[in-house]
Amino acid sequence: MNRRVLTLIFGLVCAACGDDGADLPANCQSGDITGTIEVLAPRDVTACGEVALKSIAQGTTLRLRPGTVVDMFEGQSFAIDTVSRLIAEGTEERPIIFQAATKRGWSTLSFPTSVNAEPSILKHVIFRGGRGDDPILAVHDGVRLNHVQIEDTDTGLLVSGWDPQSSNIQITTRETPLILRTEEALYDLHKVEGLRVDSETKIQVEGESFGEVVLKSVGGYYEFEHAEFDSLDVGPHSLVFVRNGLRATNVRVEGPVSFYSDHDLAFQGGVIGDLKIDGAGRVEFSDVSLNNVTVRDAEHVRLDGEILAKGLEVTRTIDSTSSLASFAPGVSVTDSVFEDLNIPVVLEFDGALNFVGNVVTGSDTCIQTSTDDTTDYNAVNTLNCPTPVR
Repeated sequence: MNRRVLTLIFGLVCAACGDDGADLPANCQSGDITGTIEVLAPRDVTACGEVALKSIAQGTTLRLRPGTVVDMFEGQSFAIDTVSRLIAEGTEERPIIFQAATKRGWSTLSFPTSVNAEPSILKHVIFRGGRGDDPILAVHDGVRLNHVQIEDTDTGLLVSGWDPQSSNIQITTRETPLILRTEEALYDLHKVEGLRVDSETKIQVEGESFGEVVLKSVGGYYEFEHAEFDSLDVGPHSLVFVRNGLRATNVRVEGPVSFYSDHDLAFQGGVIGDLKIDGAGRVEFSDVSLNNVTVRDAEHVRLDGEILAKGLEVTRTIDSTSSLASFAPGVSVTDSVFEDLNIPVVLEFDGALNFVGNVVTGSDTCIQTSTDDTTDYNAVNTLNCPTPVR
């Protein structure tokens, strides 16, 4: 692409911002600017085509039209000042692209807190080639992200004390794609409709409601606090730490994956394989396929709905007053192990289920069934309790 670099200094005449717009790129309108953007006095500015940011005076609102390409030069850092705004609203068909003008890449695009100003908005924006420690830096509520992709950067998005209303953040970077934190090493991330991580990373998130979340980094480390996911996809060799509970639907886990939790976990729908859960309060599985799942020292495990479980291992070494696990009618559990020597009843069955080829070990009663369940569980399982079935 041939680059036409024009410098705009407000108060002077610029050929690229004339009224006829004859020489402007296709996505420009009359009065737009293109080329090098240098705003020396506060003003609303609209840019298009291929541009380069040089300076923006405080109090300026810079708007980028769909399809605009912003060249970021080697080592360049650019701050959208506290009383300035960047409105970069692309479309799915014509995203706005921030790209490296050289192979060495740019450094940082930062959004300080929006004190006395509206936050910046980035929608359908792609960032490529950032080589700084924090290619995208957001402080407090300085920016709103919607359908943002961060690609081929050394790190990704560093957030400090920020409460964004963001959605569909996709990050595919070289090293550490996403670091979310505050000064207290936890970060408030609310109302995020999509988050994808494809590279090795460490994430710390305190949130309320998430949409589709994909954690595909090999060896990824993730911390969530009080989170709900509409969809959760976790890749191999991931470590997930949960505080104050997690609830997820449409779950896909391809292990080995480890969850460590101090509170309740709930998984509804999907396929879970090679997962280890350590600690936790109540662990609930409903309408899922479980293969080689281990739950250790949970307060209670509940299987409900249409469950196909094979190679499930549930053990408990801590004191508890509740049964180890309970099952709804129709659940299928095969080739699994259940062990708790500290309670009178190990397993509770609400009704008949397919429970075959399993080993149950306890100090009193292995299985307590409903009165209408006449299934001979002792004949098809190994029940190591003084009272196998009651």
